[in-house]
Amino acid sequence: QNIFGKERSTWILFAEILQSIMASDAITLALVDGEVTGGGVGIMAACDFVLASANSTFQLSEGLLGFYPALIMPALKSRISDRVIKRMVFTGERYTAEQAQSVGLIDEFATKQEFTDLTQKWISQLSRCEPEVIRGMDYLLDQTHSYSQTYIEDSINLLEQALKKPRTQKRIAAISYMMGEE
Repeated sequence: QNIFGKERSTWILFAEILQSIMASDAITLALVDGEVTGGGVGIMAACDFVLASANSTFQLSEGLLGFYPALIMPALKSRISDRVIKRMVFTGERYTAEQAQSVGLIDEFATKQEFTDLTQKWISQLSRCEPEVIRGMDYLLDQTHSYSQTYIEDSINLLEQALKKPRTQKRIAAISYMMGEE
């Protein structure tokens, strides 16, 4: 069956790509420069962090066209509220970078001249995070719908594993020393 001239398998592949981005063990960073609509908004929303140039715009016009942003919904919900999604879909309003940041669709924006520096700053900061923490955070965020006994046990297990690592112990000792704690 064709949907917008694409085979069903193409749409399945698109959804699987979004799922892979969201489930990645790596930190994902979307860099945006220009107009982003529909599925493009979904791809960037699937990333952990989104940086945009100040001239970028964001639009979900699906509602005006008579269909749903169904395949990108999990990615949208990971970044913005249901209320914002409805407004974007129902009105088709084009959001500026400033508006997109204010609702949580993007993390930060900069002029074209400052964009490279902003990107380098984020990469430098994010690259300091331990891979185990990245995997553990994704798991915990997926599980935090309630404080079930499983969630509590899994959280404590992750903490214990992290605290046993020599590198973690060194970092804690260094911070304690800097704060004057012995």
